[in-house]
Amino acid sequence: MIFIIIIIIIIIIIIIISIIIIIIIIIIIIIIIIIIIIIIIIIIIIIITTIIITIIIIIIIIIIIIIIITTIIIIIIIIIIITTIIITIIIIITIIIIIIIIIIIIIIIIIIIITHHHHHHHHHHHHHHHHHHVSRWNIMSSSLTADFWMIILNRVHQATH
Repeated sequence: MIFIIIIIIIIIIIIIISIIIIIIIIIIIIIIIIIIIIIIIIIIIIIITTIIITIIIIIIIIIIIIIIITTIIIIIIIIIIITTIIITIIIIITIIIIIIIIIIIIIIIIIIIITHHHHHHHHHHHHHHHHHHVSRWNIMSSSLTADFWMIILNRVHQATH
């Protein structure tokens, strides 16, 4: 009987020990699984955040590029406008200058013609003082200033008489 009891006790102890060991193993496995899950979650979070960050960075870079391009385009447009304005102003100024020069030339020519005619007239008049028909004919020949010279001739006549 004692022997049987001892055997039973030993069996019970073995069973208990084995149960404890199994429980410990199970606990360890559970802990390992939890750790693995946590690690996986962390990795996933890291991946997601990096993806998000890279996306944000890419978007920012794109925005910056767009801004730079638009500013460059705007600057180019402004430059073109300014240059066209400057060119038109220069053209207008040159045209005005040319017109002024032409006017001055015309005025000079007119003055030369008038003075020449005047001297011419006087010259002839002095030479042919008693030949009134000659001086009158000379004045008439310049048809443009005929009336003008007729007035002068009348004055000269008044002065001589």
